[in-house]
Amino acid sequence: METPLFLIIFLIFIAGMLALDLGVFHRTDTKISLKNATIWTVIWILVALAFGVLIWYVDGSQKSLEYYKGYLIEKALSIDNIFVMILIFTTFKIEEKYYHRILFYGIIGAIVFRFIFIFAAAALIHRFEWILVIFGLILIYSAVNMFVKRNKETTIDLEKNKLIRFFNKRGWVTHEVKNHDFFTRINGKLYVTPLFIVLLMIEFADIVFAVDSVPAVFGVTRDPYIVFYSNIFAILGLRSLFFVVSHIMNRFKWLKYVLILLLLYIGIKMIAAYFI
Repeated sequence: METPLFLIIFLIFIAGMLALDLGVFHRTDTKISLKNATIWTVIWILVALAFGVLIWYVDGSQKSLEYYKGYLIEKALSIDNIFVMILIFTTFKIEEKYYHRILFYGIIGAIVFRFIFIFAAAALIHRFEWILVIFGLILIYSAVNMFVKRNKETTIDLEKNKLIRFFNKRGWVTHEVKNHDFFTRINGKLYVTPLFIVLLMIEFADIVFAVDSVPAVFGVTRDPYIVFYSNIFAILGLRSLFFVVSHIMNRFKWLKYVLILLLLYIGIKMIAAYFI
């Protein structure tokens, strides 16, 4: 499964699943219920687990175990990213019926970025193995930073946000949301809508999140294909998991501490493995 041909087949399969999702099951803008989100969360988890079985059949139990480890790490860390997404949506007062569409296109961007980031990181590790120490330090720093800010309320200041100021200064944004479009024409002039601003902010949040999560998965496997597969399946289930978490987010009061310990452990392990 560590071949460009299988990677292409995998990407075609993912594209087909995404097309089926948006084109058949979520063609209209509707609020996603907890029941619907739970069903899709279970479906994506089962698909991810089945893919691990395929890896075991083709490449053996060790690769399969590495895949499952990477998937669980990415899944756990992604929950913290969901809280940031919820904050972005609520700050911009986006109607819930538009959540799925924004997250759908956000995930397409995330897949492209992860592909570039993961294989570039793998090339650097292959050339400069000591970079694993840098990755480990990044994880430890993230854990310490998360611990220091654990009780601070995260907010978004719309007036000081650089992205919003950039579009406002040039007069490229309209503040009206009439439908699910990211762009609109007013008197013949093209404008971006608040939905597009939110999409960009979610993409940026995922990039920041990947700086922690991708090195963490490299802590359990050096195989870039395994890292990519585990990342993509965790990301694909992120949309439905978002709606589940948004309904029960008050039950995750200990999540921050669990993620801090997870990042610390993997960061220390990566550094120690380089020297020992």
